[in-house]
Amino acid sequence: MKSAQMERTHKKILQNLFSIVSVENVREIIETYDFSQKNTWMWYFYSQMPEEKITLSFAEEFLNYLKEVPPKNCKSPYRSIDDIEKYENVYNDFFVKVCETILSISEEPFVLSWYFEMMMNPYHTEAERIVSKYEKHLSLLEEIYLKYVEYSSNADFNGHFLNEIFQKDPNFVFKYLNAVLEKAHRFCYVHDEWDKRLSFIWENDEYISSIDMISDYVFEKTKDDALSYCSIVGDLLLHEKGNEAISMRQEEWIHKTIENHFFDHQRMIWLFRAIEEHSVERRMNALKLFLTLNNDYTLFEKIPLVSSSYGGWGSLIPPMQEGVTFLEALLPLLSGANFLLHRKRIEQKIEILKSQIKEEEVRELIDSLG
Repeated sequence: MKSAQMERTHKKILQNLFSIVSVENVREIIETYDFSQKNTWMWYFYSQMPEEKITLSFAEEFLNYLKEVPPKNCKSPYRSIDDIEKYENVYNDFFVKVCETILSISEEPFVLSWYFEMMMNPYHTEAERIVSKYEKHLSLLEEIYLKYVEYSSNADFNGHFLNEIFQKDPNFVFKYLNAVLEKAHRFCYVHDEWDKRLSFIWENDEYISSIDMISDYVFEKTKDDALSYCSIVGDLLLHEKGNEAISMRQEEWIHKTIENHFFDHQRMIWLFRAIEEHSVERRMNALKLFLTLNNDYTLFEKIPLVSSSYGGWGSLIPPMQEGVTFLEALLPLLSGANFLLHRKRIEQKIEILKSQIKEEEVRELIDSLG
């Protein structure tokens, strides 16, 4: 039975029972026998109970029920905790107490999914309404959010919910980033949904201060971990193809960062490493600006100019040739005595890449001959 059909069936049966027998008799019917789906039926008993039948005693029994960890073979549709707001009439902050109780058994991820999936689903619930509901208990909502996105990689995929929390509590971004960094330390870091959720910052009016805050915090927290910084910031500087407005805002931030930190070796090296896989135009514009502000060769020789690795499907020759073209386009920027060493470095890298291309052509030819 599909989830939506199961939910309709449970609700219909309970509503019919409540209309013909007492609340106590309905509970007795469910509790008389042991069966794997009892926990699900008890949820609908409490959530579908007529509002006029709800008492403080039932509210307390409901909370005790929620403390029980359901058996893993128990099947249940997603449970809408909006259905229990009516208990607020007899128990102050009942909604908050329910969430705290569910979090107390959150070591069972499937339980989190039952109760919070619908709340995090943009097609079911407006994030703004949920955040407003938790306004006096925002720290609780933040805890729910962090635990649920840890469990469900697809949760809040567009970052809309995160943005709504951020608008109420800008400092929450630090808690979120701590979770991102902790995840990076546990796993070999790759571009993932944790970074993509933060892309909402480019839509906000204060995008410069927001990305500054994120970048500065990650930079301070990853002093010895270039990979994490470059992965996070590099992801934040990606955008959907064709979204020129976002691309322009990102380039504006890159240029402001260069203007503010061109003297900071580590910051510059990491920034250029973060964008080394980005478009030729973006990298070229960033390098042009940097070279007008800082001609220090000891820093320039550490800045990545082309991709540090070539991989993927197909021939390696096209990306290598693209690297040659990019480096050759840099040469006109390096005229004058201040750039003699810079120019020499570029010319050497061009020769190395051309040599590698010839070797790759031979290797690919031999492979094609079997």
